[in-house]
Amino acid sequence: MRIERGWVIAAALAVSACGSGDSQGGGEFQAYEEAGAAMSAAVVAYGEDAAELPDAATCQRIHGAYDGTMAQLHERLRDGCGELDGRDGMGDRMGMHEQERVRDAGCVADAITAELGFHAGMACTAGDLAGDEAEAARHVRTMAVLMAHQRVRLQEAACTGETTGEDTFTCERAADGTFRFDGMPWAPGEVPPGGTPDPTAEWPHPCGDGVCDGSCPSP
Repeated sequence: MRIERGWVIAAALAVSACGSGDSQGGGEFQAYEEAGAAMSAAVVAYGEDAAELPDAATCQRIHGAYDGTMAQLHERLRDGCGELDGRDGMGDRMGMHEQERVRDAGCVADAITAELGFHAGMACTAGDLAGDEAEAARHVRTMAVLMAHQRVRLQEAACTGETTGEDTFTCERAADGTFRFDGMPWAPGEVPPGGTPDPTAEWPHPCGDGVCDGSCPSP
């Protein structure tokens, strides 16, 4: 079954998400890539499974599996594996001045947490299958944007050594918990502006030395 196969693949990727590398930065980058790629795959699978719902029970089953998988993967991405923001020695290693660094991967991690929580409260509650499918599709579009941001930040930090924010939006979180993307307000339940990136785009593959294999795939 497609549903079972999708979650088995995501869970298998999550198991290896906190591997270690041989030098400073390499292990964290590898773990970030593996968890992020698994999250993107889970979003794609969820979008496919929720596109044509036969009944409410299926909606609840699909979302429950997705929500549990994403909670585990996101915890790895945010707390244990992807310290792209404010890492000790990161600026020196990348030869960058403080003002040139964009420290917003953690901000978008918070936005992902908020979006997952919002969708958990809205999934399968529309009262009709068309409404449930529409909410799932909105969530998938939103997650595609948020995950693309995290992928670009990894691309910059691990592959190019430049985190200037030119290839994606900059996230800011206010003291009241609200978000601004490139200065524009954003709230969970809204699709961020700027189109929908391809959620199947390949994530860069950092080696143990923190450098991506071969030519870094473009975000």
